[in-house]
Amino acid sequence: MDLKIFQRAEDVDAASWARLNPTPRCTPAWFVTSEAYFRTTKHYYVTAWEEGRLRAILPLYDEYDPDYFNVTHCYDPVFRRLLSARPFLCVGSRLGLEGEVIGDQRFTEALLAAAEELSASVGADYLAISFRSQPLPAWDKNRLRFVFNRYSLRLTGERYEDYLAQFNAKKRHMLKDEVSKAAPVFQAPLAGNEKRFNELRLLSCHRQGGMNYLDQEFFEILAQEYGEENLVLFAAGTEEEWAGACLLLASEREFCAFNIGVRERDHTYFSLMIHEPVKLAYATGRREIELGVECAEAKRRRGAEAVPLTAYLLPVSHGCKMMLATVAPATRFEKRVRNRMKQVHIHNGGRAASL
Repeated sequence: MDLKIFQRAEDVDAASWARLNPTPRCTPAWFVTSEAYFRTTKHYYVTAWEEGRLRAILPLYDEYDPDYFNVTHCYDPVFRRLLSARPFLCVGSRLGLEGEVIGDQRFTEALLAAAEELSASVGADYLAISFRSQPLPAWDKNRLRFVFNRYSLRLTGERYEDYLAQFNAKKRHMLKDEVSKAAPVFQAPLAGNEKRFNELRLLSCHRQGGMNYLDQEFFEILAQEYGEENLVLFAAGTEEEWAGACLLLASEREFCAFNIGVRERDHTYFSLMIHEPVKLAYATGRREIELGVECAEAKRRRGAEAVPLTAYLLPVSHGCKMMLATVAPATRFEKRVRNRMKQVHIHNGGRAASL
């Protein structure tokens, strides 16, 4: 096995990366977008090669948003300020919920060991993983417990009717109602509609008192890097006046319902978020749709399963090891952090991370 480190996603062979069967938020385009949008953030890609073939990638970045969730939120606020001031590397992307190894999981231990060495060489005090769904037995002593649930809709059968069939008669009636009473839905390109889509997103954010994250420029970069073949934008209403829109990121095996905005929280929301993506997934041979972390109960009622995300923190420098040895993570921090995130509009020089 050979390990190589790159600092730009485009320096890793795109065809080799594609063979790792990445999720929509683990594709090369996702990280190229992140690099272009978060210009002050440094990115690293630790790669594992075997017999001349790329087997796995561990992406890293070096800049926390001060209000966006990260593992320092697991600690007392006073200690968190001390800890967050320290230089670090974090596994994953500032844009997503995946602190995972992309590709063959057998290389996880070697890649994390290389990331720890890289952390030390660039002067980082600790290595962090904010959102990981796969356990890390070797890191159990540094596990900071459950962080959030993200929700994933795993489809069975061959048709949209098979999705509906899993529910009882009363629930099926409710789901069919959502479709019949929603505004008409059609597909539109993201390119050229970035401003329109972003305005709908902001309406939803402000109405719900949620986070105002990302901006029109981000979606312009996303449209350029992904291309129409890897983005699906569902719009509701008419061509002249959109009542809502939902953006899906695509990989070969799944969709990610990345962002949604509606003028009113009504049936159109669920038609855009659930029903149209489910229909398209069946039509294109995909069997999973990632739905993010918000609106948990609504997603569970429509068949989504919870995927627990866990945080890990590995001290690298001697000083950080000494600090962490004296302070335990706060208990029951999840509710406190989620309430904090609802109150804060995240900004970082015009750049922000997204759930």
